[in-house]
Amino acid sequence: MNRPQIDVFGIGNALLDVEYRVTDTFLVEHGIEKRRMTLVDKERMLRLINSLEEDPISSNCGGSVANTMYAMRGFGRRTYLTCRVAPDDAGRHFVMQLESAGIGTNTILPSDDGVTGRCLVLVTRDAERTMNTCLGVSDQLLSTQVDTATLHNSRSIFIEGYLASSDTGHVAAQRAREIADEYKLETNLTLADTSMVKMFRPQLETIIGNGLTRVFANLEEALEWCRTDRLDIALTQLREIAREAVITLGPGGCSINTGKTRIHVDAFPVKAIDLNGAGDMFAAAYLTAIRDHDTESAARFANFAASRVIQYTGARLRSTSAYDAIRRQYLTIQEKALTGQVRVSSA
Repeated sequence: MNRPQIDVFGIGNALLDVEYRVTDTFLVEHGIEKRRMTLVDKERMLRLINSLEEDPISSNCGGSVANTMYAMRGFGRRTYLTCRVAPDDAGRHFVMQLESAGIGTNTILPSDDGVTGRCLVLVTRDAERTMNTCLGVSDQLLSTQVDTATLHNSRSIFIEGYLASSDTGHVAAQRAREIADEYKLETNLTLADTSMVKMFRPQLETIIGNGLTRVFANLEEALEWCRTDRLDIALTQLREIAREAVITLGPGGCSINTGKTRIHVDAFPVKAIDLNGAGDMFAAAYLTAIRDHDTESAARFANFAASRVIQYTGARLRSTSAYDAIRRQYLTIQEKALTGQVRVSSA
C-alpha cells in the first residue's frame, strides 16, 4: 500500500482576517453579540469598519481550518486546504501564503467575479474575540472543488463547521466526508461556533452523516449541541456523533471522552492578549500529536500550543518556523520533566 502524501486534508472558508481592538461599549452600540461569529453583508461590514477609529492591529490570511492547516504544517505535518477565493489581490495573496508554507490547495476559479471573504475580528480588553464575517466567494465552495485524488492520498480529513452556513459549502463538506468514509480515512470536524450549532444544526448533521472519528468543540458549542448545561452529559452525548469527543474549556484546559477513557487535562496558565485562534491552534497541535502519542499527551501539547498563540495578536503566528519553535520548546519542557528539573503541568 502506498504511503499517503498528505497527513490532513482540510476543507473550510478562506478569509482575510482584519483585527481591531474595541470596547464592550462599541459592541453594544452596534448591536454585536460578544464572543460570537455573525455573518454580515458587504454594506454592514463597511459600516462597521467606518465606525472604527483606530487602525487595525493585524491583517492576515485566515479561516479556522486554514489556520489549523498552517499550524500543522509548522509542526511538521503535510497539509492541504480546499477552499474558494476570488482572483483578486486578497485571493492571490491567500494562495501564495499557502504555497510559501508548503500547503497544497485547489486552484482559483478564473471566472469568479466576486471578492475573497473577509472577517472583521473585534478584540475587547478581556482578550475575547467577536467576529463579523462577509464570506464573499467562500460562500460558494463547490463539491467539484474537492480533489478526490488528493483526498484519496491523505491520512485524514478536517472539516470546518462554518461551512454549514453555505448552501453549497455544506454539500461540499458532506461530499468530502463521504469520500473519506469510502477510503476509510480518519474524519474530524470542528463545530466552529455556537451560532452554527443554533442556526445550522441540520446542515451540520448532514456533514456528520453516520458519524466521525473525532469532534472538536468548546464548552458553549458542546452544551448547545447536547442541549444541556452539564459538561459530563455533553462528553457522553457527543460520542453519539463521533468516536472521540474533545471539548476545550479555555483556562480550564480540556476534557476528552474516547469511550475507553475520559480524561481532563489542565491548561497552561498565561495572561491572554488575544483569544482569536486558540481553538484552531489546539486542534492543530492535538491532531499533530495524537498520531504518535496517547490522548493525554496529545491534549497536553494542544493546551501548551494554545497557551502560546493567545499571548500574541492575531489567530496565526508570523511564520511556520514559529510553530516549530513552540514544538521544540514543549519537547524541551518534556525532557526536563523526565529528569525532574520541572513539573509538566498546566496548573
